[in-house]
Amino acid sequence: MHYCILVEEKRSVSENRFMHALNFGIFLPGPEAQQLAIYIGWLMHKMRGELVAGILFVLPGFVSILALSILYARYHDVSVVEALFFGLTPAVLAVVEQEASKIGSRALKNRVMTGLAAAFVAIFFFQTPFPLIILPRRPNRLSRRPNLAGSVLCHPRTHGARGRRWSHT
Repeated sequence: MHYCILVEEKRSVSENRFMHALNFGIFLPGPEAQQLAIYIGWLMHKMRGELVAGILFVLPGFVSILALSILYARYHDVSVVEALFFGLTPAVLAVVEQEASKIGSRALKNRVMTGLAAAFVAIFFFQTPFPLIILPRRPNRLSRRPNLAGSVLCHPRTHGARGRRWSHT
């Protein structure tokens, strides 16, 4: 959501700077989205933007959670309220999954990064042993030999990389 508004629609921040700020926010303890919002507020309007972004980031969540908690405390026995809370769970999961896939598709720019992400998922979620992740790749790499003839070595009848012929006199 931050990416779409700040980078694509308003073009307030470059993609590279946004991804750098997101990575830095992930490194720091606490919620990344809030840190990102405060940083972007500071970039755009210094101290005033930082304060407004921080307050306005927290305020809607606070008001909605306060309203939901009052609703649940007063009417938790009513089946409509139970159905409402039960229906919110997949909606929240869908929003989180959609945003994670957007950021992931922008952050994973090549096969190496995608492979590292897949290895992380295999280790973290499926408890796959690390040797099972790296062993299938090793025999493939050992069986192929690099083709050095075209890149490093010169043809025996040429002189240097420019291809000048040896003189045969």
